[in-house]
Amino acid sequence: MYVFIGVFGVLLYMGLLWCFVRAGMPPIPAFTLSYVIAVSVTFLLNRYLNFKSFERAIHKQAGVYVVITVLNYLIMIAVEAVGIGPLRLSPMMAYMLSIPVNLPVAYFAHRFLTFGPAR
Repeated sequence: MYVFIGVFGVLLYMGLLWCFVRAGMPPIPAFTLSYVIAVSVTFLLNRYLNFKSFERAIHKQAGVYVVITVLNYLIMIAVEAVGIGPLRLSPMMAYMLSIPVNLPVAYFAHRFLTFGPAR
């Protein structure tokens, strides 16, 4: 289920990114706005459909989720900056380059920290 939700999140992110870039938004703000929307949606989907994690209040899970998401965002932006800079990739290809870096980190962090058992 995590993979399906992740794929949905990626497609949502890429669709939003495409729309924002086509509308004239610079790449870094477009990356950021797309990311905030997509991770908010995937948080709710993971909480309710995937991990079915209700032992802790949603605001506590959301706080952990935000910390992990900010770290993943920084990794993603660094990889994307290299992609659109020195590698001269399109914004979409630069994002695709960041996926294999972030996927395992995000899964294990969310599985055990965000949605893991209450402590």
